[in-house]
Amino acid sequence: MKKNFFRVKQLVDQTVSRAEQSEVLTEDVQSAEKHVELLRQTCGTMSRKINSVLSKNEGTQVDKRLKKIPESAIGHTMIESGGVLGEKSILRDLLIDCGQIGNKIGAEMLGHEVDVEKNVVEPLSQVENEAANIVKARRNLNKLILDMDSARTRYRNAQKQATSGGNVAKVDGIKEELEEAQLKVEMNRDGLAADIYALLAKEADFAKVILHFAESQRKYHLAALKVLDEHIPLLETKWKSHIQKPVFGCDLDEHLRISGRTIAHPIEICVITLYETGVDEEGIFRIAGGASKVRKFRAALDANLADLGFALELHDVHIVAGILKSYLRELPDPLFSLALYDDWINAIKSPDQETRLNALGEVIDKLPESRWNNIRYLIKFFHELSRRHEHNKMTSQNLAIVLAPSLLWSPVNNGDALSLNMSLANTHAAVIEHLIMFADRFFPGEVIAL
Repeated sequence: MKKNFFRVKQLVDQTVSRAEQSEVLTEDVQSAEKHVELLRQTCGTMSRKINSVLSKNEGTQVDKRLKKIPESAIGHTMIESGGVLGEKSILRDLLIDCGQIGNKIGAEMLGHEVDVEKNVVEPLSQVENEAANIVKARRNLNKLILDMDSARTRYRNAQKQATSGGNVAKVDGIKEELEEAQLKVEMNRDGLAADIYALLAKEADFAKVILHFAESQRKYHLAALKVLDEHIPLLETKWKSHIQKPVFGCDLDEHLRISGRTIAHPIEICVITLYETGVDEEGIFRIAGGASKVRKFRAALDANLADLGFALELHDVHIVAGILKSYLRELPDPLFSLALYDDWINAIKSPDQETRLNALGEVIDKLPESRWNNIRYLIKFFHELSRRHEHNKMTSQNLAIVLAPSLLWSPVNNGDALSLNMSLANTHAAVIEHLIMFADRFFPGEVIAL
């Protein structure tokens, strides 16, 4: 209690009376102390920020913690959501597979977080603890210096009193107290400086902690990338091999491959429907069908839900004919092939008919099997329509005019009928007309489906 009184009195004297005040630390140590404070602030901020984004909650089990990681949470939702879809759903398959990928990546993230907690957050947090000990030691040193300054002041006052006949023994007692206080100050000042320097010496270690953080991130991302690299090709294969995909705008060979067909599904359905119900319909391929039913039929084909019965129930051959033209027109590569475009044009420009027919036959022979099968299927059907032109008013020439834009186009205009000049449009129609007129020559035999 007495010591505290002397401290307060000395502090008041130093503040009010400008009594002598000893320096706590040298300038060098004070500068080092300021840097320690910056280290404490920096490491503390980083420790708290990193810890705040981790999924860890006090006392949570590993499996519960795993569910809090975004990748695992999304993966779990994907698996649950995909499970309600039918077994034939491609979306179900990919949701479940992607969900499992998310769980694997989540597990990698959990490992990353555990590593960061142990090797990043904890070491950075320790800086604050060590800095707090330095602050505590600094406060203790301040008290000891107050004790020393107080003892010095009392010693000087006692000396003055002794020269005037005061108590000499009291002077000796205060002198011993002063010497003891000086010794404590010196020891604690050296200890504080040592602690400050020791913490500063660890700055490179703290920097290495940040390096470890970056390395841990790299390790996690590489592990996540490995999981994705292993599974994405499997997802792509599953998606490509699944038949439940839109047919409009799909490459012909791709559609035939995944559906296991020889004739494209829309072509076969439309041709059979028209053959059974519309070969004598006047203006077939010229008259547009009802927009709402066209949209319904198209969507059903894209959803792989349209069969022959569906098409027949439309009771409108113009809808079916319009859908066939749309399907052909939206092929990425025209049925007659961009690669053979110049061959078709050069063949039809031959000077006499026999030469033209022979040249066209040579181009037909160059067709890939998939193209040859589907062109043969269509041309034989168009030939049958032209034979009934007295009823449907569609001669081979009329059919060629309305169908050519959907079967053959230039690589330059990419199927844009508006950019075609009349001469080129007539050339395209001439190619189709010759194939329809001489269908039996180019494609002998009957088409079984017809």
